[in-house]
Amino acid sequence: MKRIAILMALFAIASVGAFAQSGNYGGKWTLDKAKSTMDERGGVESITLAVTHSPETLTVATTTKRVQPQGAGAGGGRQGGMARGPGLMGGDGTVTYTLDGKEHSTSQESQMGTMETKVSAKSAGTGLELTSIRKMNSPAGEITLTTVENWSLSDEGQTLTVKREMDTPRGKLSSTMVFTRS
Repeated sequence: MKRIAILMALFAIASVGAFAQSGNYGGKWTLDKAKSTMDERGGVESITLAVTHSPETLTVATTTKRVQPQGAGAGGGRQGGMARGPGLMGGDGTVTYTLDGKEHSTSQESQMGTMETKVSAKSAGTGLELTSIRKMNSPAGEITLTTVENWSLSDEGQTLTVKREMDTPRGKLSSTMVFTRS
């Protein structure tokens, strides 16, 4: 029994070590639109990330400024007909990932009612892979949005590249967002 406990402790240390080797993602990041490739339907003008990175967690607070649609009133409204959820993967908000590779769930209110979200993070090569599965009810029934983001650092940790694949009821959306440390 003692050997099992020792092996489990070594595995936990190795897992945390793998995340530490992928770099420090902590800090404030600003989207470089000129170097990014995104779907124009999202109407993104700018994105700022405030990332807190510890050996155990990665917390991402996202602030998005959107282009005002032509003909929209003061409220603006949703663009592209898709509800936006919290964090980089859908809109403004804060998401915390545990860096032990385990999935955890949250529940929050959205424009369409209660949204259940499962998130996980794992080491992927020299970077991180963040996964989010959001389920929400709509007038057309339950909607599932699955997002996988691959994060990597370059330029001695001054550039963050986020490659995103999002599966939606309307099909797959791909984007590459390049951020600079501010």
